[in-house]
Amino acid sequence: MLKFIYNMKGDKPMDFTRNEYKIIGKLFEKGCVSKLQSFRIQKIADETNLSVPKIRQTLKLFLNLEIVDKGAKDERADTYFLTEKGIKIAEESMTVDKNILEKINKLKGV
Repeated sequence: MLKFIYNMKGDKPMDFTRNEYKIIGKLFEKGCVSKLQSFRIQKIADETNLSVPKIRQTLKLFLNLEIVDKGAKDERADTYFLTEKGIKIAEESMTVDKNILEKINKLKGV
């Protein structure tokens, strides 16, 4: 399971917060994986119930870490999508969630 990535220098692992995973997960869930399939900050806010300033701050970090990239402009607003690195993080974190769900269902007898 991937819980962290290395910072830009590659020397120290960087943990993600729940909200940062929420943004990555929502972009992945909605198929934001190319310049034409991307979301504006406001759309991410609407989908995740996070504040616009928090999302803007997180996306700036993700841009620096090459987890997201800017997509095609939507009128005047920038849009964002997951890069290969971001997709890998999303897939690995979602795999963990599916494994946990399977264990819970087994315990329930479902």
